[in-house]
Amino acid sequence: MKIKILYNKLISYLRLPKFISKRIPQEYKKRFLYGYILLLILGVFLTLVYAFVPSFTTCSALFGTMFCTPTGIFIALFASLPGYLLAGNALSFLPDVPWIVSLISVIIVSGIFYYMVGKFLDRQKGKKFTTESFVRSVIILTLVILVLLLLALLSKKTG
Repeated sequence: MKIKILYNKLISYLRLPKFISKRIPQEYKKRFLYGYILLLILGVFLTLVYAFVPSFTTCSALFGTMFCTPTGIFIALFASLPGYLLAGNALSFLPDVPWIVSLISVIIVSGIFYYMVGKFLDRQKGKKFTTESFVRSVIILTLVILVLLLLALLSKKTG
């Protein structure tokens, strides 16, 4: 099933008002980037709500570490996971990076990641997804994940 048909069915099920559905960009690269920005804004808003409702926390295990955090921070953390994997591993090799530089680099890298995923989907929009291109995409994704895990292991051994 083509992505555009699936998207149109999803929009028809949601029954969004026309003034909202017309403002949704048609390009996936913008949709993913705007979605990431909206998740960050939602995370900041829910973190402010936490000040008034202290029981608004989420507990989870991420990379084998159990932690509890306000729900807004958890949403922003989960949305920024590609940036933490890429920029976080790269910054772990630098000594004493200020937290603001780390935060900005994680947000920028996550935004670039979501933009590139959307751009990849935009390129595939008119093409038929063959098994050869699917296997190639799976191999590239697996190699990227293995390199990220290798970087995480190297940073644990050096740190």
